[in-house]
Amino acid sequence: MASKTPESHHQGPDPSSGDPIAALNPPKSAVASGLLPGVLGGQDEDEDEDGKADHSAGTTLTLADGGASKGDKKKKRKASKKKTKPPQQTSPPRLPLAQLYPNEQYPQGEIVEYAECNLQRTTTAEIRHLSAVKDMDDDFLKDYRKAAEVHRQVRQHVQMIAKPGVSMNELADAIEDGVRKLTGHQALETGDALKAGMGFPTGLCLNNVAAHWTPNPGSKEVNLQYDDVLKVDFGVHVNGRIVDSAFTVAPNPVYENLLAAVKAATDIGLKEAGIDARISNISAAIQEVMESYEVELNGKTIPVKAVRGLSGHDILRYKIHGDKQVPFVKTKTSQRMEEGDIFAIETFGTTGKGHLQDDVGVYGYGRNENATPASVNHAPASAKSLLKIIDDNFGTLVFSKRYLERVGAKSYHLGMKSLVSSGVVECYGPLVDVPGSYVAQFEHYMLTRSTIIRHRLAQASFQASTRPALVQRANMTTTIFKHIDSSSYTGKPWTKVDGPGSAFELKDHEREVHNIRGREDAFTTDNSGFAVYNDPANEKTFTDDAAVRNGYYAEVEGMLRKRLSGVKKVVIFDHTIRRRTKDSPRQPVQQVHVDQTPGAAAVRVRRHLPEAEAEELLKGRYQIINVWRPIENPASDFPLAVVDWRSTSPGDFIPVDLMYPKRADSVHDDDDRGKERLPDPETLHSIEGYEPRGETLGVAPNEKHKFYYMKDMTPSEVMLLKCFDSRGEGMPEGIKGLAVRTPHTAFIDPNTPKDAPGRQSIEVRCLVFYE
Repeated sequence: MASKTPESHHQGPDPSSGDPIAALNPPKSAVASGLLPGVLGGQDEDEDEDGKADHSAGTTLTLADGGASKGDKKKKRKASKKKTKPPQQTSPPRLPLAQLYPNEQYPQGEIVEYAECNLQRTTTAEIRHLSAVKDMDDDFLKDYRKAAEVHRQVRQHVQMIAKPGVSMNELADAIEDGVRKLTGHQALETGDALKAGMGFPTGLCLNNVAAHWTPNPGSKEVNLQYDDVLKVDFGVHVNGRIVDSAFTVAPNPVYENLLAAVKAATDIGLKEAGIDARISNISAAIQEVMESYEVELNGKTIPVKAVRGLSGHDILRYKIHGDKQVPFVKTKTSQRMEEGDIFAIETFGTTGKGHLQDDVGVYGYGRNENATPASVNHAPASAKSLLKIIDDNFGTLVFSKRYLERVGAKSYHLGMKSLVSSGVVECYGPLVDVPGSYVAQFEHYMLTRSTIIRHRLAQASFQASTRPALVQRANMTTTIFKHIDSSSYTGKPWTKVDGPGSAFELKDHEREVHNIRGREDAFTTDNSGFAVYNDPANEKTFTDDAAVRNGYYAEVEGMLRKRLSGVKKVVIFDHTIRRRTKDSPRQPVQQVHVDQTPGAAAVRVRRHLPEAEAEELLKGRYQIINVWRPIENPASDFPLAVVDWRSTSPGDFIPVDLMYPKRADSVHDDDDRGKERLPDPETLHSIEGYEPRGETLGVAPNEKHKFYYMKDMTPSEVMLLKCFDSRGEGMPEGIKGLAVRTPHTAFIDPNTPKDAPGRQSIEVRCLVFYE
């Protein structure tokens, strides 16, 4: 949640309890420990670690005749060991974290060393600061880790449903219902909202609205449109420890540079942060990076501007805004970050003027603890009654009209007006840039100590220089991609599956490929055609085919159900393991391609399911998803690159026959790459001894293609590649805003170390059916 500058919200300890906020501020002697999971789809820890214990079945007594007659010998059935499957989160997320993590061992955070850290001395300011605080205890970390895990699970669901057509009310309900269910506090009883739940009202700001808009009771329904830029900002608290993170959704790729500017600015803010870091230096770095970007809209090149009037901020217990602020523009403040500070590092970039104005409407309210007793005493009875409801249920947490009505407040408008006019309660309204402009926001938060512990929406590259040109280069490389050359063949092109040989040549095309590490949450299977998640597997070596099919397949199915919303059924039909070793038959494929053509999907459904069930499932939505994972070591060598669906055109895709050696049992002979097609008389020609029994898509070069990859992707990370989606079938352009397929290829990264181990990977192909 953005802090409005220059005014401060004057936040301090929770007035409803005697607990000081000292517990938020650990000394340097505290052991470096994870705080929160670093995620922007990104570093999500293994959620199964609490369910690995074996549970043996009890002894069962059996009798041959089903009755217990005298003299019958009771036989003891051998106890069978059976692993109890750990609970899986539902979609939408509604299973409380207490059930997922019964021992309260929540995922840890990302621990990041920073270079310019004062470890040799303690400043006078730090001595004063640390003398007033308690040691960080387990409850402190546990509360923050729990809040972060709730935020992560809810956020990932919201990113899946935040698509054109969804309403702001639906998004707000999805966020708030999810947070309350997962924390186990519904905020219906007096005081329950103070134990855990929403840290502040859900922010859902469209286009030129920069901050502080939320749907209110009775407000007009607003739906997300394809050309909108939506900021999603929400907080989760556990015992007053608030997690504050935000991201931007932009279905139309024309805003990509705007989002990239704000992400890069946020990342540089995190990189510059640390103990004794001057806030003025952080602000200057943010502005320099942000304003090095340009956006092309409607044929005009528009510079991205850092927004004035908002800022990042420190977070106190039960207080979303503290007294320290990190503006997005250069400032002369002498403030520094101190050890134990918790900061929300957020940035806003705009295509407008960058100077915000107050708009009509109410976002939320916050208790002003500095209000004098006289202000309260002179308030009318209705205001005093309302103030008691506020103190009992929210304390100094910011709340909205929806939250008030949830706890039973009625006819509160006159009382609220009195409290606001007397200064007892502060009112916050929307902040907007000029009409026709677009504002983007990204936000992470961090704890400063001798080792920074950052909770982020995604991992970022912290090796980049503070200079904007180098920041961009650190997340991009230039390489050669190989495409099918449409001028090199006549008739329908073909290629052999069992070795060299094809009817076409490949054409080299030099392109930039951008690293998505640090912004994984911006890419989903429905908007770009691919997605990356941190989802460790129990299987590690993938050398036993039976173990892969019996164990890993089940893990893949569970992961798909967790990551994709509304999955009804998953059918896994094959897998391929590639190892870049001398004797491996399967090597990384250096050609931009798509695994399946549209005709392959229905064939697969009918091949792997009973006829009646197949025909019924074909009536609904179904997809082919390729689940790709590195094996044993990071995929630094020959990494996988993908093309964003939004940058493709229908003419880019060229059907290519897959030629198989003729075999008598070819009718049901599966290619383990899962590529086949419907019979087509025009493709029955073949070279001697071969016949076409499959079809794939070659991809022609296109200057508009946007290539991405996940640098140094680890075995704990998995990439989902959409190869087919029935929802866009039969439409040349597909459905606006919905990805249909994902071109992909291995490529040579010129930055790969010479001693990097050869790439090993597994790809599992799945039919996914939806409700």
